[in-house]
Amino acid sequence: MNAGYSAAGLKGSCCNTYAGAAAGITTAADFPPRRPAGHIWYGTGLGTLRKCFAYQTPGPPGEPQRRNPMIIKSKDDTRAAVARLHALLVRKKNSKKQQAALEEELSRELAGAQAENEAAHHIDRALRDSKNWAVIHDLRLEHNGRVAQIDHLLIGRFFDIFVIGSQHVTTALRVDAAGEFHIRTGQSWKTIPSPIERNKRHIIVLNELIHHHQLMPTRLGLPMEPTFRNLIVVPSQCHISQRRVDEAIIVKIDSLDSRLAEFTGGSAPLGDILSVAKICSTQMIAEFARGLVGFHRPAASDYAARFGIDLPAPPVKSPAHADRQRCQECGATVGAKLAAFCRTNSRRFGKRILCRDCQAAVPAPSRRPITKNGRSSHRE
Repeated sequence: MNAGYSAAGLKGSCCNTYAGAAAGITTAADFPPRRPAGHIWYGTGLGTLRKCFAYQTPGPPGEPQRRNPMIIKSKDDTRAAVARLHALLVRKKNSKKQQAALEEELSRELAGAQAENEAAHHIDRALRDSKNWAVIHDLRLEHNGRVAQIDHLLIGRFFDIFVIGSQHVTTALRVDAAGEFHIRTGQSWKTIPSPIERNKRHIIVLNELIHHHQLMPTRLGLPMEPTFRNLIVVPSQCHISQRRVDEAIIVKIDSLDSRLAEFTGGSAPLGDILSVAKICSTQMIAEFARGLVGFHRPAASDYAARFGIDLPAPPVKSPAHADRQRCQECGATVGAKLAAFCRTNSRRFGKRILCRDCQAAVPAPSRRPITKNGRSSHRE
């Protein structure tokens, strides 16, 4: 996912409050139809939040949710991360630099969630009746100190593995002869990191993890070899000047269905008859996909530490009965008051913590005569 390029349209000034967790929003249905008093809503951000969480919200109560069993993993819910960013964003002690960084990060999070959710929706719809593909959304792998954050992964019965990256560019995308990517911002073009190269790095990590853990099925005692395909999807309103770059394909999200249809038929991919020998059962690719999901490691972002924000330490709550101890004679539970009584009369109980019954078994101290000055005339 690379979605920070529309950040300017999602954030307002430092005094603006984003729609979302600050208003107690947890699902798409929680968005208010009008601006509540005391809150400043930024229109573009509100609309983006609706789209971000629309596909994460379950349907009406009682409505059956038809789900293809070949969709092995859905996208991780990003609402908790957005809520943490909101909580930091509304703090009054942030510096201008911290506030700008938080707004930029929240913009990327929202735009990225929108792009990934829209792509996931189209993929799930295109393959809702297909048994030829196993689908994984939002897969994060760690291997040998490297990380692969894969937006979408499609695994076909010929073990064609599509690594799909979601690129949130709503204006225009241009690829020059050198393979560099540019997006239109107003009347100019801005160079961005290549999503194809990013996908290539993900493919390297994915391939190494598959072979290291021997996840591929075998034929005649030999492990099969996957074929990786690099695919980039962009919003339907984006204009693309070049669609095929260095064996990678760039497609609009609304044409993804027809593109995938080329690989969901009964024939071998791209007419390669030899690949018929590689065909695997639906159960086999589903088990392979579940094996990959077993290595999913969700990212845990400490936004406060990342942006240098010092937060007060949360109060430490003592666990229930933490003030209780055990009787050193019989092992029974001793309450705080009895333990304090034992410490006050430590000489009598031999510096031991005793329960009420064990205390009764200890002889009471002898009475000592008291002199006129209030002191004992002799010692025990």
